[in-house]
Amino acid sequence: ILNITHFKNILVIFIIFNINNLVISDSSFIKEFNIDYTHSLSLLNGNFFLIHKNGVKVYNYNFTSLLYDYYFEGETLIPSSDLNNYVHIIQCPDDANQYVLVLIYNNIYVFSSRGQYLFKVQNTQLFSDFSEEELYFKYRIFSFLYYKYEGNKYYFIVSYINGQKKIKLIKFEIDMYNHSFLIINNYLYETENLISDSVGCNIINSEIFPEKLSCFYAIRNDYRNTFAFSIFDPENNFKLLNETEAVTKDGINENMLIKSSIGEDKKKQIIAYIMKSGSTIKYFVYDFNSSEYIEQYYSIGCLTATI
Repeated sequence: ILNITHFKNILVIFIIFNINNLVISDSSFIKEFNIDYTHSLSLLNGNFFLIHKNGVKVYNYNFTSLLYDYYFEGETLIPSSDLNNYVHIIQCPDDANQYVLVLIYNNIYVFSSRGQYLFKVQNTQLFSDFSEEELYFKYRIFSFLYYKYEGNKYYFIVSYINGQKKIKLIKFEIDMYNHSFLIINNYLYETENLISDSVGCNIINSEIFPEKLSCFYAIRNDYRNTFAFSIFDPENNFKLLNETEAVTKDGINENMLIKSSIGEDKKKQIIAYIMKSGSTIKYFVYDFNSSEYIEQYYSIGCLTATI
């Protein structure tokens, strides 16, 4: 049985996991703004950070005050529905600065912990070998993760399945003082018979694997479809430390979206997935300390829309 922390993480997955932003776009609150391509994050100080097609709005915790309203000199931040599939917001959690970063395909916008715009890193080429050919879905699920910081230098990891059906892992650095960007490691992990365009990665911190990268994905082995996960070392050029299969009781078919989340202690990873032909989100939990799976299911009505 999941505790309340795990359940909250699953709810976060549902919101992130919605197809074409069905969850957030259907809310009457968002519709009042008359804005498209919305993505949001509740900041650590309680402010509400909202990015949309043309800019960014930041409200206080109860929406009584608009703190910041950025339109970036008329620049369209998210010019198309295709690029809307490659937007991700994160906040650096474990230091006094707590920067907020918005990744929009190959551009990164950096904000303060309150949501004040600081600077932009453009043309990162993070998705230079990303291909839209032969996608099962309209887009892939990718991961954009905060890793660590050292002084003014902050480190992040992007992971996705590239056009050659390999898992791409990229570790990069942003110097918050000099506003510079540098790719540290660029690694391709080749695993046989991938059956999904999505990979779910998180930084874990278990007794066996402290501060390592864990990635879940779907494969076809000799006699069945199954999930697999691999553990990589971000400090050692993403060296592979472990690879294990995870068998679900009902089995899985091809063509699915996969999203993962991590608990606050970073010891349990939650993997949610939805079949292309279905409307039920299924999920399971993996405990890295005990090496045990906890399988649960959850159905959410708003995902009955076509993908």
